[in-house]
Amino acid sequence: MKRIFIFILIISSIQNLFGQSKDTAANRNAHFFSTNGYVKDMHILNLPVKKNPTLYGNLLHNRLNIKFDSKEIKAAFEMRNRLWWNYAYHPDLLMSIERLWMEYKAKKISVKVGRQRINWGMNNTWNPNDIFNSYNLFDFDYEERAGIDGMKIRYQRNDLTSFEFGISKEKSFADVVMALKYNFNIAGFDWQCIGGMYKSRPTIGVGWQGSISNAGFKGEIQHFFGMGFSQSNLIASVEFDYITSKG
Repeated sequence: MKRIFIFILIISSIQNLFGQSKDTAANRNAHFFSTNGYVKDMHILNLPVKKNPTLYGNLLHNRLNIKFDSKEIKAAFEMRNRLWWNYAYHPDLLMSIERLWMEYKAKKISVKVGRQRINWGMNNTWNPNDIFNSYNLFDFDYEERAGIDGMKIRYQRNDLTSFEFGISKEKSFADVVMALKYNFNIAGFDWQCIGGMYKSRPTIGVGWQGSISNAGFKGEIQHFFGMGFSQSNLIASVEFDYITSKG
């Protein structure tokens, strides 16, 4: 197992192992393989609070990404590897496949199947509309975020209007998440409306992003209807941002 981890570290340090330039006219309709990744090390220190002992640990985090790209077919394989140890325990190696998907793209329709991230959030931070892949903001060692096993179908009607359907693959139908999203533009704002089922609970939502004067204005609202013993829930998030003249 340790030899496998060392091999992955070596491979991930080689950028664009099979890469080709996409900028030349001769390569625009060709097939491309690209490989990249990173290795980072994090030291962890737990201070003695409320009579708890001082603990020290270390996390070695590696990411390996392999992608295939062509005019109509795209595919990806991404792996996350973490080697964790502290003063009291033997090292633990955690290896997981984070992405394993294939996508077919036509002129207006695309179909993506496999382990992927279906990201429907519009805000930069809190995303009530992201019903497929919600995440913890404070998990800062997870830039790519978790994905799901599922399928996404997208129909791009024009530059400003599109439909997107997503469904997750679960062991039980009661845990399945499936929804339809409609994107459009009105009065300079991009809008999205969402409707579907979240683990046997009907849900609807709306999100928007645009600007008021020189300030950005985004928001998301998602309502989960109560079913059986569960209560209804309403989650909302509003975001403003402003960039000064000097950036």
